[in-house]
Amino acid sequence: MATNSLELAQAAGKKVDKERLAKARHALKSNFKRDTGDVDAKARAGVKLYAFGAAQRSNAAEARAANDLIAEAKREGKLAEDAEVTVDNLRGIGVERSKAETLAEADQDVKRQNEQLNDEEMLRGFGNNGGEEYLSYMLSSESLVITSGEGWAKWRDKMHKRLAKSQQNDGSWTGHHCITSSVFCAAAVAQCITADHDGEILLKIARQAAEKDEAIVAVNTTNKAN
Repeated sequence: MATNSLELAQAAGKKVDKERLAKARHALKSNFKRDTGDVDAKARAGVKLYAFGAAQRSNAAEARAANDLIAEAKREGKLAEDAEVTVDNLRGIGVERSKAETLAEADQDVKRQNEQLNDEEMLRGFGNNGGEEYLSYMLSSESLVITSGEGWAKWRDKMHKRLAKSQQNDGSWTGHHCITSSVFCAAAVAQCITADHDGEILLKIARQAAEKDEAIVAVNTTNKAN
């Protein structure tokens, strides 16, 4: 949520340290293992769902930025109509190498992550619903809206059915472990199933991720050195 807050502040016109935002995204994205498709949940109470939702959401803006840059290049005749998101194609339209690598990797990760949204074992999270489960679902909803994936409608319907089962008689939601606040849980549920209503500002986050940003270069250079 701290990373989300930085993104939303930037989209709202506030001055945000771009290097810190890049580092925050990297810290969450690194929980997803690209080679295996698995998630490292050791720092997330051992619950795969929590690490997954955060990693997916942190990849979303850059994945959308990558696709938008390629789509724009196609419209301008700079790339063939069947061109895909690759480091070489991004480099070919003028994206600095380090940023091209970051954007292409985010696109690859999001595609793999979207395929895992039907993993019922992962979606069970801790085993019963706490605020962390609702928050993780919300992060996946925002990710799908940002990336404009065809999976948003299917995911929204899945969440409607899933969340209806845990709704209280008074219409609210509450957590059964950890974060139990009905205010927190109901807010996360509401944002989960109406994430498309925030589409304008979520897409602005993606547009900003497409802008030239030397902070990404600095973060990637540091990570590779380490």
